[in-house]
Amino acid sequence: MRNITNQIFFVLITVLTVSTRTEAGEITFVEWHSSPYIPKINVTYFDTVGAKAVCTAFFKGKPVGASSQILSSGIAKVSIEVPETLKGHKDVKLTCRTE
Repeated sequence: MRNITNQIFFVLITVLTVSTRTEAGEITFVEWHSSPYIPKINVTYFDTVGAKAVCTAFFKGKPVGASSQILSSGIAKVSIEVPETLKGHKDVKLTCRTE
């Protein structure tokens, strides 16, 4: 009985680990920051390589804002200033990379 319990526990832990895995070099969270003066996109980026994350916002393929932040434990929280008219627009795309 104990062996079956251990096997079930192992399978459960494996499933949880695989299903919540985040790939290196991935944008993990995006939030539009509401400010009356400076509209921003707050990007949370995860990577295990490099020291600094550089993120760029594009609108219809053209860059409209960029910023960088130092990685801390593999995570960087980057705030990108963008034109207010783009807030929540579906054609805004984000890319990030590390240096």
